[in-house]
Amino acid sequence: MNIAKPDCFDIDVKLCTILNERGFNSYNSLESLHKKYDAIYTANVLEHIKDDVEILKQINSKLNPDGHLAIYVPAFMFLYSRFNASISGQQQVAPYSQVIQA
Repeated sequence: MNIAKPDCFDIDVKLCTILNERGFNSYNSLESLHKKYDAIYTANVLEHIKDDVEILKQINSKLNPDGHLAIYVPAFMFLYSRFNASISGQQQVAPYSQVIQA
């Protein structure tokens, strides 16, 4: 059985290089994605983005009309670690406690 690998997105150029070397299509800017997707999944991303609403709009523009967006974010403060804060440099309004629908 041949299972297709997902396209990957990360702002870390080094990580994208590693993913490309392992056979994934990886991108480091949303503008570089030139197709629409049936599903997009984000994990531990939105709590690090200052203008998360704008990013959600951009992500939504990459979905097919009946596409789905699955978002994983910390739901409780104890899940928001010092590591999370060090990555973003600040604590955003996160952790989110509700489901966001695009």
